[in-house]
Amino acid sequence: MKLKAKNFDFALKPLFWVSAVISRFFCKHNYLWVRNVYGDEIYMTGKFKRSWWKCNKCGKWQSREQLNTSGRS
Repeated sequence: MKLKAKNFDFALKPLFWVSAVISRFFCKHNYLWVRNVYGDEIYMTGKFKRSWWKCNKCGKWQSREQLNTSGRS
């Protein structure tokens, strides 16, 4: 049976998801600062975190309680 491109893409998506989870699990995260959060936005997120960080290797997001004061604001 010849696979059409649409069926082939569907078959690869679960494999991509599994590899993404495994790579995040074994990643030694290198977080880079994305932005600080101010005002009502802190309460809207529900986490009461002040800054957002993203791993440049696997793309995992992390929110932190302290503001990032170095670099741009």
